[in-house]
Amino acid sequence: MKQFTALWLKECPTTQLGEIVVSLAEVPGSNVMEGGILLPHPKDDAAWLETNGFLSSGGPQSI
Repeated sequence: MKQFTALWLKECPTTQLGEIVVSLAEVPGSNVMEGGILLPHPKDDAAWLETNGFLSSGGPQSI
């Protein structure tokens, strides 16, 4: 957490320490959406990437 905060402050030098909050929340990928698409279980990554157009066109297909 300290390293991430230090990196943020280095890359965004106008940020004041009191202006940011750094936290970590661990949740299963099945509870996360990216671009309106639920993330897969890690073992299903390859199929998910292909199904959602990440392998064929470099970006998600319209849904």
